[in-house]
Amino acid sequence: MTTTNSLRQWSGQMPVASPETKPFWDACNEERFLLQKCPDCGRFQYHYRAFCSHCWSRNIEDYVSAGHGTIWTYSVVKKNRTPGYEGKTPYVVAIVELEGGTKVFGNVVDLDPDDAHIGMPVELIFAVADTGQKIPLFSASHPSAS
Repeated sequence: MTTTNSLRQWSGQMPVASPETKPFWDACNEERFLLQKCPDCGRFQYHYRAFCSHCWSRNIEDYVSAGHGTIWTYSVVKKNRTPGYEGKTPYVVAIVELEGGTKVFGNVVDLDPDDAHIGMPVELIFAVADTGQKIPLFSASHPSAS
């Protein structure tokens, strides 16, 4: 899925891990992106949580995503004065559809914002923050053939 060569620096806002989401962020540090699958209803979910958002079962299993997806919808950010984002505009944020129909929100890199389009294939990569935490992103220039 991802190689160390694809790591880049992250300077945006940092996630705050809770006891509930710590396994997700620990997996990111191992360059694994966790979705969850409920064996009771058979559905996938994201964001990481302690129960199924579809049927409320607590019988949730981790599922390591292959990281291949397509842009389901997107927006081009042209202004952002938030610390850590100044000077990075324009950039693309998107909802990416992964396996199981799971939709994930994230930045799309390696892409001219004018070239972004719905249905564009993307692949999961990771950036690393000064703290060492790895942050999931999507790359438009490295999609694997599916």
